[in-house]
Amino acid sequence: MPRRVREEVDSCWHYYDEKERCIFCDIIRQERETGERVIGENDHFITMAPYASRFPFEMWLLPKAHGSSFENNQSSIYASPWRG
Repeated sequence: MPRRVREEVDSCWHYYDEKERCIFCDIIRQERETGERVIGENDHFITMAPYASRFPFEMWLLPKAHGSSFENNQSSIYASPWRG
């Protein structure tokens, strides 16, 4: 696993240990409250511009439901992420 990915995963676990909540759920909740960086969303996904982008036009496509891996989700939710 690349070092940067390992650092991000470790940071997420540290956040969970401290807050007993998922960092991405907190980000989604906060961004939906303000609506400033939300680009779009449907029943399964939300797309947003991150607070501190690493490059121009960076977007995050985040699932709204927790899952251990993308392979374990129903394939129908991936048919079109833009349909509601």
